[in-house]
Amino acid sequence: MNMNWKNKMNRRWIAKPKGFTLIEFLVASALAIIVISAAGGTYFMTRKVNDAAQRKLEIQQNLRNAASMLTRDARNAGTFGCFNMASGRDFPVLTSGLTSIGLKINNTENDGLGVRQLSQANVTTLLTGQRLVSGGFTAESNALVFVYGRGATGVNKEITDAQPNKLSINDASNDPDLNLTLSDKGYLVLSSCTEGRLAKVTGVDSGFKTVDVSIDTNNALSAITTDSKDSRGEITVSRFYASMYVLGKLSATDSPALLRFDLNGQGKWQGPQLLAEGVSGMSISYGYITDCTNLTATNVSRMNQEKYTFTNTLSSKTLPAIVRLHLTYNTSADKANQSETDYFINASVRGGNTCGTVLPVL
Repeated sequence: MNMNWKNKMNRRWIAKPKGFTLIEFLVASALAIIVISAAGGTYFMTRKVNDAAQRKLEIQQNLRNAASMLTRDARNAGTFGCFNMASGRDFPVLTSGLTSIGLKINNTENDGLGVRQLSQANVTTLLTGQRLVSGGFTAESNALVFVYGRGATGVNKEITDAQPNKLSINDASNDPDLNLTLSDKGYLVLSSCTEGRLAKVTGVDSGFKTVDVSIDTNNALSAITTDSKDSRGEITVSRFYASMYVLGKLSATDSPALLRFDLNGQGKWQGPQLLAEGVSGMSISYGYITDCTNLTATNVSRMNQEKYTFTNTLSSKTLPAIVRLHLTYNTSADKANQSETDYFINASVRGGNTCGTVLPVL
């Protein structure tokens, strides 16, 4: 009897306690907090890296789209049909015709060619003066401008100085650029392969086949018609068009962005078109070809050995062969952690590649 009682007492004292102690609970809670904090920190860090990568991807995609537009404009710069402002014999000096939009044509200066550069101060004055942007707009760079013709149709009757204000043109109903200019009474360029004249549309018939134009009296059309038909080529009319690329802030609180303006049907600036946000810097340089010679059959191996010289100044004698835009953009929206990345756009100018027109002498 006593032995049974002792066995029961021993079993009572050696029984293990059930549940968690307070210390174990605190340790488990601390470990859980550490795990949750680590997981949360990893999530937010991953989210931050992902946001930065997404922002960089969006900016690069926008810059690629901008590069596509810019290379198209540069390729056509200075050309109106078969007339090239860089190699053609003449283009009129207009003292006032296009001054209001900053595109006065002067064949003795670099603004007489198809690639222009407007100063930072002049861009701000020009765009705010035409009320295209608010008074808070500021240009953050010089502006790069391309001038060329869009759309073309032939002139189907001889042009004479006796009636220089009346043009009979081919059907242009399927050409949206010419239709827009004729409807809005904008600017046309009347050109052969060697001459060009700027004409302001003053009237047009319902079929868009007879056009009344106003041409500067100092720039008679006789030179276009006195050349033989073989040398002058077809006489055509095309829309006078220009596009402008500039880095600017639309208001004092905005960040700089790459903007594009272009001429509407009336020959006035319109826009802006937002190309890319997050761009913090823009500089322009121009590449000119050197060491381009007329090769003979004996030294034809030297072909394609021309060199490019880059400068920040436009030449008054010829078009550049390459236009280079150096852009910098911020990879982070957080101003405290921003880092700048370089982006280059190289655009070739078809009329500026003078070596492309040099053939070997065989």
